[in-house]
Parts: sequence; C-alpha cells; structure tokens
Amino acid sequence: MKQKLLILLSIFSLASHAQQLAFQDMVVYNDSPNSATSTSLEYGDIDNDGDLDLLVARIRISPSCDASVHIQENLGNGTFNNQIPIRVTALPCTANLNDAKFLDFNNDGNLDIIIAENTGNAFSDNTELLIYQGNGNGSFSNAISVDTFNTSIANLNVADFNGDGYDDIIRTSPVGPSPVIYYYENNGVGGYNNSAIMFNGNPNDAGFSDLDIVDLDNDGLIDIVASTLNVNVFNPVDRIIWLKGDGNGNITGSSQDLLVVNNPRPIKVKIADINNDGDFDLVYTSSGNSFNWSLGDNNLNFSTEQSISNIGSNSIPIRGLSSGDIDQDGFIDFIIGVSHWSTDRIDILNNNYGSSNPGFNLSNVSQLPDEPQIVKVVDIDNDTDLDILSQSETNVELLWHQTSITQSNGVDIYFSEYIEGSGTNKALEIANFTGGSVDLSNYSLRLGFNGNPFGTAIDFPTGAMIADSDVYVIANSGLSASCQPEQDFVSNPATNFNGNDAIGLFKNGVLIDIIGTEGNSSNFAQNVTLVRDPSVSEPTTTFDINQWITYTQDDCSRIGSHTQTLSISNFDNETLKFYPNPTNGVINIDNNSNIQEITISDLSGINHKVELDSNQIDISHLSSGIYFLNFTVNGNTLIKKIVKK
Repeated sequence: MKQKLLILLSIFSLASHAQQLAFQDMVVYNDSPNSATSTSLEYGDIDNDGDLDLLVARIRISPSCDASVHIQENLGNGTFNNQIPIRVTALPCTANLNDAKFLDFNNDGNLDIIIAENTGNAFSDNTELLIYQGNGNGSFSNAISVDTFNTSIANLNVADFNGDGYDDIIRTSPVGPSPVIYYYENNGVGGYNNSAIMFNGNPNDAGFSDLDIVDLDNDGLIDIVASTLNVNVFNPVDRIIWLKGDGNGNITGSSQDLLVVNNPRPIKVKIADINNDGDFDLVYTSSGNSFNWSLGDNNLNFSTEQSISNIGSNSIPIRGLSSGDIDQDGFIDFIIGVSHWSTDRIDILNNNYGSSNPGFNLSNVSQLPDEPQIVKVVDIDNDTDLDILSQSETNVELLWHQTSITQSNGVDIYFSEYIEGSGTNKALEIANFTGGSVDLSNYSLRLGFNGNPFGTAIDFPTGAMIADSDVYVIANSGLSASCQPEQDFVSNPATNFNGNDAIGLFKNGVLIDIIGTEGNSSNFAQNVTLVRDPSVSEPTTTFDINQWITYTQDDCSRIGSHTQTLSISNFDNETLKFYPNPTNGVINIDNNSNIQEITISDLSGINHKVELDSNQIDISHLSSGIYFLNFTVNGNTLIKKIVKK
C-alpha cells in the first residue's frame, strides 16, 4: 500500500555559524498500537532506481509475539511503499531479532539482506544467520542459512575484512566474560566459510557495547574500534580499544587501548576527523548521558577527553549516535537520540572546530513521542542536504527529519566598518552582498556596555533598505563633517559606544553578527577604525579581530563603500562545473583555474586527498557511497556532494 508521509505540526529550525537549517518531521512508519521494539534501521537502494530505501527490523510482543523485517520502498516523490515484508516469523516471546543489515554477498551489484534471528526461549538460545538474496528490482529470493549457534549476538557488521572485494561478516558474543568476535569469510562463490574466531577478549571485559569499522592507521587494511564494558559493574574501568586488522580477516597481536573510561560507561563509539587535521579523533556517548570526544594525533595518541554532560535523563543512556556534515560547513557533526522521563528528542552537536571557539554546540532538532533507539544521517530525498532518520524504541515509529539548508555565503548582511574615534566621531557600516535588496525592518542593533548583556533593541527607520552590493551607514551626530555625506541614519543611541562595548546586529531578535564580545569589558577596539577584511563574506556571532583591518583613529576615508572578494557561491554558480554525478569513478571539472586544492571526505568526516589531472579527478578506488568534494577556491572552501556508484 502507498503511504503518504504525515507532516507533524512542528517545524524546528537551527541557526549555525555558517548556515540556516530547518527540519520538517514526517512519519514514514508507525507500528502503534502494537507493543514492539525496534532493532535495526538501515538504508540502501534495493531496486536500483537511484532512491534510498529503508530496512526496518522489529520484534513485537503484543498482541502476538513475532519478528518482522520489512522494506520501506522510497518512491522518490516524498512517499514510501509501506512495509514490504522480507521475513515475518512467529517467535517465542522470549526470543529476539538481533540485527539486520544490507550487503552484497555475491557481488552481483544488487543489495542483499542478512538477518540474525534468535528463536530461543527461557532455557536456551538458538540464533541463525540468514541471507535473502536481492534480485535488483525490490524483490528477494528465499533465505540462505549462513550459520546457527546456541548464543545470541551483541553486534553484527559487514565489511571487506580481507581485501578481496567481497563482503565478509563479523558478529560479537553476548554479554559475558572474555567476549569474542567471530569472522565469516566470503568464499567468493556465493557463500561463507565456517565461522572463525577473529578476537578473544579480556576476561575482565563483559562484552562489547559497540564497534566501529575503520582503517584507523591508514595502512589500507580494515581495523575495528570497540568499546568494552568491564565485569565490575560497581567500579568499572571500561576501555575503547583498537583491533588492528592484518588484511586476511585476523587481528594483529593483542588489542591496544585508545582510551580508558571510568564511570559513566561507553555506549556508542565513532571514529571521525573532528577538527580536519587529517588525524582520527574518538567520539563516544555514555551511560551518564554525556557526549564525549578526544582529539587524536598521527601516532594515535588521544588528548584529554572533553564532554557535554547532563543530556537527557541519567537513568536512560544516549542510544542513538550518527554523524555527517549536516550543515555543510566542512566539519563533521553528530546526531544523538536523547531519552528523558518527560522529553524524548533528537539533538544535533554542531561542530565549531572551524571557528575561533572550537567545540560543539548542542541544539534540538525534534521532540519525539517515544525514546529514540536508532538515528541515521543520510540524504533520503536526493536534494543534496543530509537528512536525519530516527526510530523509536517502542511502537517502532520511524521519522524522517527532512533538512533544508539556506547557505549563508551572501545570505545575510553584516558589519563592514566600525569607527571609534575621538569624542563622538563614531559610526557603523553594514554591507549587503546577498544578491538582492534587503529591507531593514526585521533587523535591529543592540549594545552591551562595559561587559553587561545586550540592552534594548534599536530599530532602523521605517522603509530603510540596503541595495545589493551597497552599504548602510549609522552615524553619530558628531561624525566628522567630511564623512557626513555618507551617513544614512543618524542615531546617537546606536553609536554611543566605546572600545570595550559589544555591538550586535540582530535579525528577528536573533543575533547574526557581532563586534566585540557580550559580557566582556576588555578594550578590543579603542580609538581605532576597523574595516572588515574583503575575504569575509558572512556574518558571525563570534567576534574575531583577525577578520578586521585596523586603521588609525578618526580615519573615516573608507566609509560609504565596501569591497568583497569573489564569493564562493558566485564562483560556483557561474564557472565551476563538475560531472557526472553519480559517477563510476572519474569526475570531470570545468573552469578549474581558481581551484587551489581538492579533497574528498566521506560521511564519517574522513578526508582523502585527490589530484586534479587534466581537468579530471579519479575516485574509482573509493567504495560506493556518498562523499563530499571540498574545493579550496580563492582561500575559501566550496563543498559539493557526489555519489560514487
């Protein structure tokens, strides 16, 4: 049946330092009023139509006990075919559907599905690994059994662990001392070899809470990063460890500790390049509802942990963790599912390592009716914006948080000059490079004197406008006579500032640009004229003196006009062309004379340098998936999404 997406009543918006994000919540699937628990959410193109479909797995305990794996087929027009069944099994109410994943086990180019189904009862466990072979048109053949064993599993992962081009499988043992990772090697002829032990854990470890599959040491071989839980539940010393792969499906030597974690305990773990220095960093969420990160160097040494704590309820851990450059500023962001006794929600941790205030800002994306068990970041509607998918723990509600982004380069006005002269020789200038005239009725100025918070809004005169590529000058009545012809608005309250007073430009009551720092009384610009550097093309809520050129006191010779260097958006729209997209590997780039550097990053934020050769770059060595091309143009960075087939 075709199911239209239900638009929820609320639309949440989020302003970042470089973009304006908005999220619209839509219900893809809801199993209510049944009592059910979600176990898996994956995405992939099962019918080769270019749209990402969704794989949903859940167990139901009311009104009957069963397990279900089904597909939400993406029709590409904002609708999904609802609940195309892959496997529905009546199970004992004590049983479990551990996991389900996409893979291509026979390398035919069509996605297959692997399921870990536990049919045990209160007295014994019995788990079977089953593969459903995809036919490339959205249908699947009967199940192929890979293995059966008498335990449940904690994690199921798919990757090419031995570098032969075929998808292998690993699974981890359930909670218990000396956890084990089992390896199933793809035999290359449509099947798997018997399980082999890839790694035997420490007797002091009670299990793996999470795994991340990554080439941690950049040697071209797949490794595993795992968060381990100590057997001592009262005073645990948990670890995040590195299991170095040898390229043959084995672990080289013993595990190496990357980080020792004292209470609270690690729940989800990810490896990503947070600060874009080319080295891997470590991220994990904890049982104490904190988001934690540690920066790494090229020797895999990790710095002291930094944290944002008290997110949600202390008794319910952050279970969902995903990553992606959701605001398209070139830095990897993180999305978490937060549970609280009164409020369940999806939060974004915006990466500010590209600013003068490195770290993360926590912002709410959506309020939810139930605990978010799983979150994913993916462009589900092919509009080049990364969206968020969330699946609740109970009632298995699957939400699509559709993202829309307004790029900030040229999207808003900003301060372009500041005159703090002798006496009342003072003025401010605002520049407009948005591509159109701007009505100032939605804007205001506020001043924060001597380290105090911003005061009352000072509005612009009725009908005040700034033409595109023009400026607007706010002057004190004492402005130097030679510069008074440039003034547009004489306002002593707006220009009654000294060199230690913060000045804010607000839009609809929200700060968009600032001179100085609110709450700080230090002299930052006393008896000087400041002109915004021509390379600055957007407002910022964090003052950076390096964005300004300093001139002598009472110099107003530049007031009334401002220069901005060629913006990236203009360069992009007018000259830079790249094709084809999607690509099998080779990308053609036209009009590339201004490109200084090209890198490519995946959804985990891992950067790979590529070479521009005869107007082409070759990414055929990369796995299929979504990547971001990062062009350095005129000292700025332009980011474009590319799909590798």
